[in-house]
Amino acid sequence: PGGMVVKIRWRNGREKSHTVISSDRGWKDVSGFYYVYSGINKNGGLCDLSSSSYDQTCNTQDAWAHIDYSGFYFHVGIKSDGSLWTWGYVTGHESPTRIGNDSDWIKANASLALKKDGSLWKWVINPASVDLPNINQIPERVDGDNDWLDIAHGDRWSFALKSDGTLWAWDHSTPFSLIRIGYDNNWVSISSGEGHHAAVKNDGTLWTWGWNYFGELGSGNNDWQIIPTRVGSDNNWIKAVAGHDYTLGEKADGTLWGWGDNASGNLGDSTTINKLSPVPIMDLGSCLTINDGSPAINSASATLWTSNFRGWIRMQFSEDGTAWSAPESYASSKIWRFADGDGLKQLFVRYQNVVGQWATACSASVSLDTVAPIISFLNPFDNSIIFQKTVVITGNVSEISTVQARTGDGIWQTAQMNGTDFTVSLNLSTNQSIIDVVATDSAGNSTLKQIAVTQIPINGACGSSHNEVFASAPSTALCTRGAASTVAGNGPWSWTCSGMYGGTNDNCSASVGVGLNLSFSGLGGGSVNGDISCTSGSLCGQRAFATGEVVTLVAVPDLISVFRGWTGVCNGTGNCSIFLNAIGGNKSVTAIFDLADKARIASSGYTSFADAYTAASRPSTTIMLLEDTLPLSTDINKSLVLEGGYKADFSRTANGYSTLQGKMMIGTGKVIMDRIILR
Repeated sequence: PGGMVVKIRWRNGREKSHTVISSDRGWKDVSGFYYVYSGINKNGGLCDLSSSSYDQTCNTQDAWAHIDYSGFYFHVGIKSDGSLWTWGYVTGHESPTRIGNDSDWIKANASLALKKDGSLWKWVINPASVDLPNINQIPERVDGDNDWLDIAHGDRWSFALKSDGTLWAWDHSTPFSLIRIGYDNNWVSISSGEGHHAAVKNDGTLWTWGWNYFGELGSGNNDWQIIPTRVGSDNNWIKAVAGHDYTLGEKADGTLWGWGDNASGNLGDSTTINKLSPVPIMDLGSCLTINDGSPAINSASATLWTSNFRGWIRMQFSEDGTAWSAPESYASSKIWRFADGDGLKQLFVRYQNVVGQWATACSASVSLDTVAPIISFLNPFDNSIIFQKTVVITGNVSEISTVQARTGDGIWQTAQMNGTDFTVSLNLSTNQSIIDVVATDSAGNSTLKQIAVTQIPINGACGSSHNEVFASAPSTALCTRGAASTVAGNGPWSWTCSGMYGGTNDNCSASVGVGLNLSFSGLGGGSVNGDISCTSGSLCGQRAFATGEVVTLVAVPDLISVFRGWTGVCNGTGNCSIFLNAIGGNKSVTAIFDLADKARIASSGYTSFADAYTAASRPSTTIMLLEDTLPLSTDINKSLVLEGGYKADFSRTANGYSTLQGKMMIGTGKVIMDRIILR
């Protein structure tokens, strides 16, 4: 972290342990394998990191820019002046030895080297071993191109990237020959591991190929790939590094990801389970968190969450950064009590690693606030309110808070806040007398304030059923205000409309009468007037009258109907007069209306003009037509007199007309028409 050097030691081929070699920050480059490690510190010094005591020895006489360690047991290094150097097992010398006199090298590894002018160079094969380069000879130039941009070395392959975005590879088991990888020209980075490779394109996509024993390709399975295959669908990758059966990648958002072999915790996700797809790598943990990151607390005692880096063994704390608590064993959490007094509190922490080194102190802050907010109402001003169906409460609080209100044990409604001003709307029920308002600040301090709801007295009042006559107990229109008592029995009936909130009651009553049911029958239409008024087609129902009362009903047909008479408690075709007594209980009467004749010959009636025409057997027969529209579909081959404008009873007014609608074809005979409209 931040340039600290950590050695990863392997045991039995898999198990590892982390050892902090140097807690200094600013290391520029580190390279190593098994028990051979080197690094370039922040001053450019070349340091031996291989000592069993982990005390690094640094050569500070020269400034180094780049080092690379090969699985062939030797180092390649480039100094800041661009000179090329080698040392290690196969070189025959343990200290850096310069190769050639050129001073324009910028990068080198166990197989290739790159100069500032973009030229690409390779090490000459050692005649004694085709597997090892002759690291003591000056590298040979690969070709005449000057557009090589980057190089990468793996156990079995080497790669080179050109500035035009093309990617090239060399199989170490064959004579040197660079082969282009595919036809794409948008590659921007390349890395090679033991048997697999990873590359990124300029569109942010990540591609892998090669071995896949442990999921190191990140494809979600263990299938090998012989050509670059895209990893997932993300397009924000900026770099990937292929390791020994695992891969690490970095995204543009700064997050690190790993996949593949994880038996020794290589992926840094706190597990030892292999991953077939990229998983996020845990960092060394946040420095310190107070009360889960809350900005404020209402108690001097707070819960601390410390760094989750597993390399720490002890820790200590300070509120001013100078006076430290006694060192204590590392724990992921603990309770800390701040000094008394509200205000901003800062807590420093520092951690110690396994070799006794204390990391730089870091800190977290929180506001200690033990004072609850004060609520002031603007509406209602005096903490009381007259009952109304909807009430709007406004006011302010002494500090930024969340304000909620409710009636009785109802649901809390959150107020709208404008700084410290609040507005909240509530719907009230008639039985609610208290409104609760609570303000809670960011530290969790709460204040409860109540508003008294004053109810205005409501007097009970009888409804329209009061003083009426009913055949059975009334059930509607009992009260216009207040709640009605139960109404039941055979009557007479009485009930009370109760007042509320101190209001008076109203006593109501209704008397028993005889019910009269009115109904209609027949195909015609009309109305009944008098003591009951109702129109055919309507549900007239029952009307109650006082016992002994005489009820008169008058039947009136519409223009195309005739009244045929009454049935039930009345008969005949005149007015219906009924004496209502209690004998026999409720009464019923039916008014019968039929459709009037459409046409008549003398006193004979017909339902259509066609029927009347057929019945006309004498010359110049007179057919009387109803004042209505009649369909016409008959050819006229008789002498007829057609008279229109007759009412339903076939009396004739002075200005009535009848309409024949259709085509009139007159053959033999003649037709005389009086008040006839042809349409």
